[in-house]
Amino acid sequence: MALKYIREEAHYYVKKVMSLSFNCLSSDEFMEILKDLNDSSIRRNKEVFSCIISKLLDERTHFPGYSYDIFMKLANVYGGLIEYNLISDPETLKNTLQLVMDALKSRPNSRMFDFGVAALNRFYEHLWEDCEEYFRSVAAISHFKSFLRHLIEWIEDHGKHTPERAYDRPASAQQSSVVLCSPTGSPAVKTRSINLEEFDFEKIGESLTDKDKIVFIVNNLSAKNLREKCDEIKNILKDEYIPWFSEYLIEQRV
Repeated sequence: MALKYIREEAHYYVKKVMSLSFNCLSSDEFMEILKDLNDSSIRRNKEVFSCIISKLLDERTHFPGYSYDIFMKLANVYGGLIEYNLISDPETLKNTLQLVMDALKSRPNSRMFDFGVAALNRFYEHLWEDCEEYFRSVAAISHFKSFLRHLIEWIEDHGKHTPERAYDRPASAQQSSVVLCSPTGSPAVKTRSINLEEFDFEKIGESLTDKDKIVFIVNNLSAKNLREKCDEIKNILKDEYIPWFSEYLIEQRV
């Protein structure tokens, strides 16, 4: 067992990332700390890093008790551990990948499914050479087509991204179109144009059961949590509701 001061420091970092307070750590900030600790030549830092990893992987036993926001933040952390190759033990890495796989097999739009998609969205571009079988198993999931579009395309094409062609629209509609793009910071950013004049936004908004959740997420955006909050919105927002979200951003948030 690690020394008490090592455990206390590790607990401090885990507590900071597992929080939504104004001075919490974002998942990206937390990943930078982990990378610095892991790359350090100081033994104490190495021990703190190992203790943090153990604590994070033990958190899976507490999944049911977390709020949705914390749960999605944890999904980004788990995905980040795989993305940056911070899990050195092969068996532990295998178990973590299996955890994500099991989550992806959960019912679409469930908490566990959203967790799996958010985690996969962080590391999918970093594993293909070593994990072709893993991604073939992902593609074989019965509801694979309900994943985020760029994940579907990347996995099906073995990472060969092709830019998505913008929807054709009449010249008269160009002033009322908005371009939406992926907010996750991945190299393959896709955009598309939406003609806002073609939709009954009030009707669409009324049919969106997660509208309040989306509004809550937008109201709580900050520079520190932008990536994970955008991933949450992408997990909730289906294609048919993108016009409503576009109108909401333009009319109420700009």
